[in-house]
Amino acid sequence: MVIGSLFDDSGDDAVPTEHLAPPPPPLPVEDYVVFFESTVPMLDICIVASHGRLLLARTRIRYYVCDPSANRWIVLPRSTIAPVCDANAGIHYEVDASTGMTAFTVVLLLGRKLRRGLVETFSSRTGDWNARELRAQGVLRCLGAASPGIHVGSCFYWQNRRSGRVIRYDAARDRASVFREAPLAHKAVAQAARLGRSLGSVDGTGIRLCAFDIRDEKSKCMMPHDDLEGVHGVWFMEDASWRRVHEAVVEDLSVWYFLSLWGKEKPVDFPGASGDFIVLDVEGQLLRYDLESGSKVLLFSLYRETTRLSALYRRFHAFPFFA
Repeated sequence: MVIGSLFDDSGDDAVPTEHLAPPPPPLPVEDYVVFFESTVPMLDICIVASHGRLLLARTRIRYYVCDPSANRWIVLPRSTIAPVCDANAGIHYEVDASTGMTAFTVVLLLGRKLRRGLVETFSSRTGDWNARELRAQGVLRCLGAASPGIHVGSCFYWQNRRSGRVIRYDAARDRASVFREAPLAHKAVAQAARLGRSLGSVDGTGIRLCAFDIRDEKSKCMMPHDDLEGVHGVWFMEDASWRRVHEAVVEDLSVWYFLSLWGKEKPVDFPGASGDFIVLDVEGQLLRYDLESGSKVLLFSLYRETTRLSALYRRFHAFPFFA
């Protein structure tokens, strides 16, 4: 039986999954809220990747594939790469239109000693992990979980810990590579100019990079000083090169002090995002930023919110996926 059918209730032979049934609340509560506020703490899982409605999560010994919108999950068999390792993780799923069955793939990349690496994939169609050696010296130097994996086409993408690089793994060809992220804004400060960067995808058709760069007309002056400009930039990857699709200047910034900035508008991109807006994190305030009009609408305030959902966002940036 295809393991993907665990998320399908339409057939008589569907395999039952665990389901947390909380006490009935006085008012209806959406399943994704129950998942984040009750199921995640109960299972003690960490969210490491997402794609569409499914999340890849882990405990100290196992990986889970979760459907927060239905508050359901399945436990994957043990993998060669221990979940506690600093592995690059990604997930992708497809739904068969004729049967309604969900099939998914999980990918893990891990750097090892002696310039060796390991790639391990799990397919719900077979129910098994497949581990093999990863031979790509340039990629091995960049591995490390700096962002959730973004899936587009047959490839998974991750930001790396060192600013300026993106890791790509082509699952169809079993090849890994690394390339440069989009350039800094014109006249941006060379040192620590990119204060925010986030990788996402638009409608599953291509990857995009959202960034917040700093222009400093007095870069040779002693700090602290003002007269700074923030620059929001959005790029799409087309034909192996970045194309800038949006740039907007943010004035009246706070003083730049020791290469840090209070009130910076950090972009929080995510898989499956709309091409019309991006999400900004401004010191605990999540804003929807319309790329055409430039308007900003408050989505969520972490200062006023005291539920576990706030803590989960701070740890995993989970909120933009589901609210």
